[in-house]
Order: sequence, then C-alpha cells, then structure tokens
Amino acid sequence: MPAFSLAKSGDISAIIETSQRHAIRAVNIALLKRNYLIGKRIDEEILSTRSEDYGKSTIKNLSAFLTEKYGSGFDASSLYAYVKFYRYFPNIFDSLSPKSFLSWSHYRVLLGVECDLALYLPYFQGCLSPILLNVTISAEKKPEGDKVMIYTKRTKAAMELILRAHQGQVDKGGYPYVFHPFHVAEQMKDESTCLVALLHDVLEDCEGYSLEKVCQEVGLNEQEQRALLLMTHDETIPYRDYVIALSSDPIARKVKIADLTHNLDLTRVGGIPTKKHALMQECLKMLKDIEEGRA
Repeated sequence: MPAFSLAKSGDISAIIETSQRHAIRAVNIALLKRNYLIGKRIDEEILSTRSEDYGKSTIKNLSAFLTEKYGSGFDASSLYAYVKFYRYFPNIFDSLSPKSFLSWSHYRVLLGVECDLALYLPYFQGCLSPILLNVTISAEKKPEGDKVMIYTKRTKAAMELILRAHQGQVDKGGYPYVFHPFHVAEQMKDESTCLVALLHDVLEDCEGYSLEKVCQEVGLNEQEQRALLLMTHDETIPYRDYVIALSSDPIARKVKIADLTHNLDLTRVGGIPTKKHALMQECLKMLKDIEEGRA
C-alpha cells in the first residue's frame, strides 16, 4: 500500500472544517427554533390572552421553574426576548435559507432596537459581529422626537431595492453603506423627497441599476426622475458645478443638504475628514442659504 500523501491532508482538513461549519449552523438553528417556539407559546397562551399583571406573574414563575430545571438562559428578560423574536420575525423559518440565519447573539442585539431598520439587518448576515452591530445600531439610533421614515407603497419598494443594490457595500467607517440613504431619507418630510433620498446613490454607485430599472421597480414621476438624475454625480463634472446644477431643484436641494450633513459628520469616519471636506462644507452652506432664502 503506498504511503499516505500529505497532499491528501488538505482534503481531510476541508472535510473536517465543512462538517464543523454544518454542525455549528445546525446547533444555531436549533437554538433559534427553541427560542422562537418558546416565545410563540408565551405570546399566544400568556401575553395575548391574559392581563398584563397575570403575564408578568406567570413569566416570573415560569422563569424560576425553567432556570431551576435547565440552568441559565431562562431569566425573565430572556423569555421576553424570545417573545420579541417571535413577534419581530414571525416567518423567519419560512423565508430564510439555513446559511442566511444570524446567530442568537446578533438577534438579541437587534431585539433591543426600537426602529424599523432592525427588520432589514438580516440582509447583512455575516457582515458585522454582535459587538460591532451593537455599536453600529447605537450610532444610528435617533433621539426622541427626531425624524422617522415615511412609509408608502413606493418608499417600501425603494427600501427593498436599495437593500439589494447596496448589499456588500460599506462606508468609510466600515459600516453597511445602506445605513446612509436610510438616514438621509428619514430627514425628509414628503414621499417624493424620501424616494429620491433613498435612491440617491443607486445610479452612481450600483452596477446594473439604470433610471429605467429604478422606475420600473419603484415608479417615479418626471419631477422625481429629474431630481434623481441631478443627484447623480458625473465624475467628469467638477463637484462644485454639480452642486450648483442641482441647487435650483427643490427636491434635489433638500436631499443634498441632508446628504452633505451626514457625509460631513466625522463620527462616521473616526474623526478623519476627507479631501473634499472643506468643499463639501462650502457647498452645504450655499444650499442652506438658497433653501432658507438668503441667496
């Protein structure tokens, strides 16, 4: 029998590592299903059908029973997290492939977020560790009383489009790029400006997305199309000229003010200004002067 070739050891390592990944994935899905089913049972049989006081008392007693029998992981806060997991992601096991699930640590971070973006973050599975995800969410959470997203049939279609279009892209701070158009859109006060804000970087930065394709998926009127084209920077045109050209359009001007304000926030990039920082500040002041009637 010939001697065992060390070259074959690579094949064996691959077999072992693949098996380990499959095992880890299987354990994670089993844990998620356990938490989901516990949350579903508590929600349907305790919280949704009984009084609030009864629910609190029952969960406290259930927590004590489960902790005594099975150990950690069943305190009252964990049980409420299981309920929230079920409520946030009621169809999760029907809609995701086994490779698409986040870890329970990721979902536990998401469950602490009171914003709609939490529902979209599973699209970025594998992009952020639970710790970095927590930091990212903390940076993106908005103060009480601040702007919120406008939800219509078209803005929802635009959100779905940019999740696909910007998938895998990160900003200069290393965070998923799609946070930026979401943030800009949340500053808008009407559907048209919200749509252009959500889509403002798609034509410029996302391969395979033309104005025709965007209009087909979202549906933009002529005014919105014009604003979106004005927001799209042709690199052959000097940046100042590009901003001057869009300044006369009320939709593009409002979106660009919010866009520049967010891009000039140095906390996004670790306090390091870009080469265009001073130029962007100058353009922002010009646009604000026009918007507020000072120019």
